[in-house]
Formats: sequence, C-alpha cells, structure tokens
Amino acid sequence: MGQKSGRRWDSIPRTGLPTTLLINGESWGLVRVDSMEDHIVTGTTYCTNHVITYLAHQSVSELRTTLWHEVFHAGACAHGGDEWWNSIHPTRNEHIGVNHLADFLSDFSRANREFMRWMQD
Repeated sequence: MGQKSGRRWDSIPRTGLPTTLLINGESWGLVRVDSMEDHIVTGTTYCTNHVITYLAHQSVSELRTTLWHEVFHAGACAHGGDEWWNSIHPTRNEHIGVNHLADFLSDFSRANREFMRWMQD
C-alpha cells in the first residue's frame, strides 16, 4: 500500500484480474502501466491495436471505474474506431458511443465471466 497526496491507496490485486478480454468477439489486451502521457486520464483504449491500458497507481475502486469506462470505449470501437462515435461530441459534450453500450454490456458480461467476478469483489 502506498501514499499519494496524503491519501491511502489500496494496492491493485495482481491476481484475479485477467490480462485479456473478449470484446465483440475479438481478444483485447489489458495492460497495467506506471504512467500515462496525459496525466489527467487513468486509462486509455486503443481501438486499432485492441489494447486497454490502465494506470497502476489507483485504488481498487478507482480501477474498477477506469476499467468500465475503457471497456465501454472498446465496445464502441466495433464501429471502426470512428473518433466521432467514440469520443466526446464537440457540441453536446457527451460520448456518442454510450448509446450503443446498453446492448454491448450484456454480451460482454456473458463472454467475460472471470472479469465480471473480479469486478464484483
């Protein structure tokens, strides 16, 4: 366990979190990183490479939130990784792809039961 900004950080369990996910029928890598180029984000989704990275220095609760956010982006990548679909809409300030995710989440949770168990602990 470490300290960051005077706040207690739980260590991220190294066991139980899978390193690959099945998203829209394709294998995606789940990669832990020590730092991000953009210091504001805690995770990144790469549609073309089928990789989700997540920042190592997060509490377990924050990691779960980060992973759901990135898994949602990955689900929207099914539309060719189109930035308009998967990024914040410039005039409405919303993620267009989120509309697609209600259907996606049901399929994803059935295909990735080990991940779902880990997320619920």
